[in-house]
Amino acid sequence: MMDFGKSLLKAGHAVAGASKPVGDQDLLREALKLAKTKDVKRIDPKVLNYAATRIQSAYRGHVTRKNMKH
Repeated sequence: MMDFGKSLLKAGHAVAGASKPVGDQDLLREALKLAKTKDVKRIDPKVLNYAATRIQSAYRGHVTRKNMKH
């Protein structure tokens, strides 16, 4: 049963009490928080894939910016 995090991927998902939709940063934070506190095997693979993709792209951007300075 992989039910943790499925609601994160729905379009227009909003944080409780907030009027604006959740952005990429919020989704990433929530996915990482779920990965730290829950059994990783029970988290939806799409959420884990999304978090991994975001982390990899941030790292690649960091490396690219670092190399451009030299």
